[in-house]
Amino acid sequence: MNPDSYLEHHKQAVEKLHSWLIRSQLPLKSATDVRDSGLNYDYTSYDPSTWSPLVHYKQTNCSQLDEMAVNACKAQKQWFDLPSLERVKILRKVGDLVRAEANWLAELESLDTGKPLWEARADIEACADSFELFAGFIPSFVGIHSPVPPNPGSFYYTRREPFGLCAGIGAWNFPFQMAVWKSVPALAAGNSFIFKPSPLTPLTAVRLYELYKLAGCPENLFQVVLGGAEIGQALVNHPLVRKVSFTGSVEGGRCVLKCAAERIIPSTLELGGKSPLIIMSDANLDEAVKGTLMANFYTQGQVCSNAARVFVHNSIAAPFTRKLIESVEQIMIGDPFNPKVCMGALISPEHRQNVYSYIQSAISEGATLLIGGEMPHFDKVRTNLNNDNFITPCILSNCNDNMKVVKEEIFGPVITLLEFTSEDEVIQRSNNSEFGLAGGVFTQNLATAHRIAQELQCGSVYINSYNVYPPGIPFGGYKLSGFGRENSVDTLLAYSQLKSVYVEGGSLPYPFPK
Repeated sequence: MNPDSYLEHHKQAVEKLHSWLIRSQLPLKSATDVRDSGLNYDYTSYDPSTWSPLVHYKQTNCSQLDEMAVNACKAQKQWFDLPSLERVKILRKVGDLVRAEANWLAELESLDTGKPLWEARADIEACADSFELFAGFIPSFVGIHSPVPPNPGSFYYTRREPFGLCAGIGAWNFPFQMAVWKSVPALAAGNSFIFKPSPLTPLTAVRLYELYKLAGCPENLFQVVLGGAEIGQALVNHPLVRKVSFTGSVEGGRCVLKCAAERIIPSTLELGGKSPLIIMSDANLDEAVKGTLMANFYTQGQVCSNAARVFVHNSIAAPFTRKLIESVEQIMIGDPFNPKVCMGALISPEHRQNVYSYIQSAISEGATLLIGGEMPHFDKVRTNLNNDNFITPCILSNCNDNMKVVKEEIFGPVITLLEFTSEDEVIQRSNNSEFGLAGGVFTQNLATAHRIAQELQCGSVYINSYNVYPPGIPFGGYKLSGFGRENSVDTLLAYSQLKSVYVEGGSLPYPFPK
């Protein structure tokens, strides 16, 4: 590949974004449009890799939200009245549209998040599969029928019915995936949906809004509100919203849960994590190293299920650490549009500084910095990358369970190595966390693997792998990592209400003693 071709690709992606927005009537306004200075807007989103402004936009106000909610309720009735097979066809068509423009959606996602283009495309393609998955559930999404003895004509049946209008709030690390994971099962269950993306990453959710319309969904069935916590709280508190799904911080989850509890509406929360990865003494070290990379460095380490607590049996700690360092040394950091780049930019300079502060805190508490944790320096003559948003992948050794860096979620590319001597010990230490999103174990003994999987207090466990979420596998946590599941048939059930209908098939007995 021409060394400058990816730079041109990056530039063309930005130009295509601006061309799309200038032609549209969308609330996002191109930052390069000379007709809009940005001074009259509430938010500006940036390309994390260059820190160049991409779009300006105003926060959705409460009056606009009221109108959107009313229209969404009308659209929901139209949607639910359609024959189920018609809804199947429409959702599959949305998936086809996503797949047809996967390259462009990946470019938008990479511009929004700073993650490598190849990784963004994998996210988009998996989302296209999600439409197929949930569309396929619709024809069999029905209740049950059961006779009630002794009268052979008496029976009861159940119905799965939609809530009406549901709402979702997403985080900035997987913006398109969250918009899809929350909206598709809601629509498959017969609901309408209003989604609020993170104010840092509004691009792909707005494009998804257009794709739902292009596929033939009723007008206003899926809508997007833009802005920060204020409009998010208004969305959760809106009287027409009957269920909410939230992905974000524990603090944000508590706020959503308080609102939902006050209104007595159901909620799904996917919050933070501090997951363990256990490397047993019999593990294949090469496989374990690859799994450790998967568990920590996708999306620049900004993944809630990441296993930054890597527990290594003390008998193999030295060779494992040596192999891990050798692999981390090969990780290329740079322009997300460079196909050879493994890690792109963190979401913002403030977040990069926060990650760096965790590393310095660990060193001050006695940890040893084995590699990384530094700001890379790029050739300013050939690239306009912003150094302040990048950090090299980091490994810390000599860590202990009481360190801040071991207990708290870092949300960055930082591995903390911890040694153990026995299975009982590592299970106890792994579970000694307020979080419980995921966990993993590398071993060649499947009996050991299943035994540990049973004991780990978390929503997902990986055996000889990590951070693989194919459509259909439930995703969600224990403890402070939240409750409810996404990406599976369990999600579909959670977007519906169960109604029981009893039918008397004979004459009623006299109800009281004679």
